[in-house]
Amino acid sequence: MKKALLVLVCLLAVCVFTSGGMAAQQSTTQGKALKASGTVLTYDPGAMIAVKTAKGKEMHFDLAANAKVGSKVDRGSKVTVTYKKQGQKLVAAAVAVSTKK
Repeated sequence: MKKALLVLVCLLAVCVFTSGGMAAQQSTTQGKALKASGTVLTYDPGAMIAVKTAKGKEMHFDLAANAKVGSKVDRGSKVTVTYKKQGQKLVAAAVAVSTKK
């Protein structure tokens, strides 16, 4: 009986330590700033922006309340979006308009 109890306690301890490490790893991945560049498909000031990358992938971003958005963002503009993943959402912290032609 003592051996069974000891094994159970050890298994619980292993589960607690490994789940804590996995949670820490997930939170650091979500907190990392990422960038995407492409052409603006749609833009709703203060709300969202949709961009099509050079590889043809459409990406939709919610704008953060304090997002820094460059002037003259419009459909067809070339932009670079700095964003973070928050759960399933992509949240833009900054949108910079490219001056390259």
